[in-house]
Amino acid sequence: MNRSELLKEMIAHRRYLHMNPEIGHNEYNTQKYIINNIVKCGFEYQTINTSTICDLIIDASFETIALRADIDALALQEENECEYASVNEGLMHACGHDGHTAIQLGVMKYLSENIEKLKVNIRFIFQCDEENDGGAEEICKAGYLDGITAIYGLHLENDLEVGEIGYIYGQMNAGGDEVDVTVTGKQAHGAYPHMGIDSIVCSANIIQAAQSIVSRTVDPLDSTVITIGSISGPGTPNTICGQTVMRGTIRNLNPEVRQTSVAQFIKQAELIGEAMNCEVKVDYMPSYPPLVNNSACVDYVLQNAAKLGYTAREVKPSLGLEDFAYYVEQVPGAFYNVGSKLKGDYRNAHSSTFDFDEEALLVGALIQIENCMQYGR
Repeated sequence: MNRSELLKEMIAHRRYLHMNPEIGHNEYNTQKYIINNIVKCGFEYQTINTSTICDLIIDASFETIALRADIDALALQEENECEYASVNEGLMHACGHDGHTAIQLGVMKYLSENIEKLKVNIRFIFQCDEENDGGAEEICKAGYLDGITAIYGLHLENDLEVGEIGYIYGQMNAGGDEVDVTVTGKQAHGAYPHMGIDSIVCSANIIQAAQSIVSRTVDPLDSTVITIGSISGPGTPNTICGQTVMRGTIRNLNPEVRQTSVAQFIKQAELIGEAMNCEVKVDYMPSYPPLVNNSACVDYVLQNAAKLGYTAREVKPSLGLEDFAYYVEQVPGAFYNVGSKLKGDYRNAHSSTFDFDEEALLVGALIQIENCMQYGR
C-alpha cells in the first residue's frame, strides 16, 4: 500500500464515520465498523462496552506499545453542507475523532501488511466516550495497560497547518473537577422580599466571589479557571426564588493548586450561604487527571516526525481536559497534535461547522507508523 492508497482508504473511513456519528458509550455501529476492519486484517479483538482492543503480536519476547484512537461524537447539529455531512439528527463529529479513528484503521492495515518490518508488538485501542465519562479510565481499570511499555496518541488540531506537529514536554492538559452547588433560601412574592430569602442573590455572590480565587488566591503563573456554566431555579418574574442550582467546572495545571482552589471554592460558598441565611450544599466530583507527557516519548515522536520532514511547533498547555491522561498515569506516553487547518479557513472544534483538511490523515498515520516501525531498533 503506497501513500496515496493509504490516504484514499483513510478518507473513505473518515467520511463514513463522519456521516454516522454516535455519542459516547453508544457507538454501536462505529464499533461494528471497526471490528469489521480488524477482522479484515486478520486480528482477534476484545471489547469493553463500546471500546475495542486488538493486538498485533510479532514475538512474545518483544515489548508491546499501544496506540489509541477515540471514536465518539458530540451532541451537535451539523451545519456543514457537504457530501459526508452527518445523517444522525443532533449528532456530529465536531472534534476530529472520526479522523483519529480513520488514522488508526489506516495504521493497522499498513502494519498488518508489513509485519516482517516490526520489532515490537502493537496494541490498538479504539476507545469510546472521550468527551463525557472518560472511556480511558475503564480501559485502564480493566488491565489493558498491563505490560505496555509506552503509549502514543494524537489529536487533529486546526490551530496548526497541515505538516506541523504540536508538542509539549510535561503537562499538556489540565486536571479538572465539577461542582454542583444547591442554594436553598425561602420563596416569597417579589413585592415582599423581606418575607423570603433570595437564593439567586446568594448564588450571584458565590459566583462573583469565586472569581477572586483565580485573581487573588492563585499565583498568576499557575493557570486556573472557575466557570459556573449553568444556573437554574423555579420561579416567575415576580417571585423570590427559593432554591437555585448551579453547575460548574474548576480546572488547573498545578495539582497542588487544584486541591486548594476546590477547597477554597467550597469554603467560600458555604460561608456566603451562612452570611445570607441560605443553606448551601456543594457536591464535588473529581474529573480527569492532568495529562503529563513523558519527555523521552515526546523526543521519540519528534525524532520520527523530523525523519518524515514535518515541522515541530511547541504549543502551550491547555486548560481543556483529555482522558488520554489516564493512560499516561500508568505508563510512559506522548500525546501530540497534528496540524489539520483547512486552507484559508479556520473551523473551531466543538462547533457545528467543524471540519479539517483530510491531508492531515496521512501525516498522522505516517508518524504513528514510524513510531511503531522504529521501536526496538
